[in-house]
Amino acid sequence: MKKLLPVLLLSFVNVVGFSILIPILPEMVQQYVATKYLSIAYGAILSSYAFSQFLAAPLLGSLSDRYGRKPILVLSQVGTIISWLIFTLAYFAHGRIVFGWLPVPLLIIIISRIADGITGGNISVAQAWVSDSTVKEERTKVFGMMGGVFGLGFLLGPIIGGYSYSLGPGLLGTIFVALIISIITLFLIVFVLPESLPYEKRAHHLNIKLLSEVNIFNKFNLFKSEEIKKLLYIRIIFAFVFAAYTTTITLLLQIYFGLSVYQLGEMLAAIGLFSITNQAFFVPKLGKKYGELKSFYVGIFIIFVSMLVMPLLPSKLMVGSFNLALPMLLVSAFFVNLGLSLNITTFRAYLANSVEPHQQGQVTGLDASILAFGSGLSPLLSGFLYSLLGNYTFLVFALLLAIPSLYTLLTTSETEKVLS
Repeated sequence: MKKLLPVLLLSFVNVVGFSILIPILPEMVQQYVATKYLSIAYGAILSSYAFSQFLAAPLLGSLSDRYGRKPILVLSQVGTIISWLIFTLAYFAHGRIVFGWLPVPLLIIIISRIADGITGGNISVAQAWVSDSTVKEERTKVFGMMGGVFGLGFLLGPIIGGYSYSLGPGLLGTIFVALIISIITLFLIVFVLPESLPYEKRAHHLNIKLLSEVNIFNKFNLFKSEEIKKLLYIRIIFAFVFAAYTTTITLLLQIYFGLSVYQLGEMLAAIGLFSITNQAFFVPKLGKKYGELKSFYVGIFIIFVSMLVMPLLPSKLMVGSFNLALPMLLVSAFFVNLGLSLNITTFRAYLANSVEPHQQGQVTGLDASILAFGSGLSPLLSGFLYSLLGNYTFLVFALLLAIPSLYTLLTTSETEKVLS
């Protein structure tokens, strides 16, 4: 467990760097755009982060296969610190100054998110480090721990963001906390984290071609099984739905339920607590009982049913002086989170167990790229959809995930054997 601490903290920082801004960004963006464009602008900022991560993840994964995991992790963590320093400039920039049609503070935020997304691609390297350092039988458990760290980051990030933003320093307080966490993580990587990939196991040549690196469909050829390739296409759709959910749940809470920044942080923290609970208690048991592949489909089914409920929820359901609407939303969010946690963890372990040791960096980079590819497109598109459909956007997400998953399940003979 001790040897995993630096890489787990790195995963935590990546999530906090994203989630700490979730309750803050809608209010910040609203200062510069009309309300009807809020969901679109908010989605565009999130997309800039995720799309940059998509471009960087396979590149960093391949570099780590050649030069080792630790140097790339150090380099990317330094980049994360720099991105927060850039973000600081948005606090001092005047909102009335525009660059073209874009207010300068918004432009600075986007540049900062792009820089953080590029360095945030180090999650693929962190996953490769875990694959190097664990045996096959341990990977589902360890990736589950990383999922738990994700939940912890999603639990604490919004609380930190909402609380620090509500205090006197505002945005500066939030940035200061993020910088401290990032610097501590850099220290642990440099002085505590061991190198996990010995020189003799590294790739002997490095031939980076950016277009081929980001073409995730070409990398599907890493796998000989056509069934796995079909599952990878579902993984892309899942990545889109996952990012769409994390984007629109924030808009739902702020616009539909009318929560403040601090209240929004508390609600998102509760959702993050669900992730920890699911990873600690439900995912290991379900993964062990059903196996990796079957758990993957069980997760999709849970997500589908839970998202169907969300458009039906009222904004207020008063029983005396108590509003039952938010607890009802939390119950639905719990099951969505269970499906997401089960899907992410078991599929990641399934991929890692399907390739040779020297390909771990490539395959974890591929998985991170798939998630980032969906995440890069999804916030902008889901923000646009939410501006048109409101809460019924969740119905679109549910159908988008369920239909191709059901088709693949029914037409893949190998999968049918696993499930029989």
